[in-house]
Amino acid sequence: MSIRTRKRNRARRRLGRLPPTPEFLRFGSHFHQDIDLLHDSIEEVVSSAISVFRGEDRRRLRDFIGQVLESDLSPDELSKLWGLTRSDWRFDPRSLRIILALAHDRLRKGL
Repeated sequence: MSIRTRKRNRARRRLGRLPPTPEFLRFGSHFHQDIDLLHDSIEEVVSSAISVFRGEDRRRLRDFIGQVLESDLSPDELSKLWGLTRSDWRFDPRSLRIILALAHDRLRKGL
């Protein structure tokens, strides 16, 4: 096996079966440590995080979150995917699915 193949395989393992889009990484980065001081509820936090997306970026985020929700990602894979966003907030996989469903619903209604 060549060095190039090994590096490519290592990158695939790190990213998982469903590599995050740049929009998803940006979405996760809005969940910083002080966001709860600015908003009263998780619904407001999610609305704030998606409010920065417009047009094509918004559609790509909606489509990717839809793929995640429809996927058969294991709880570990889902946690790993969220961890790639470098968010300060950590969620258990069940709660993360609920938050992603809320974001997906708001993105669908906003388009």
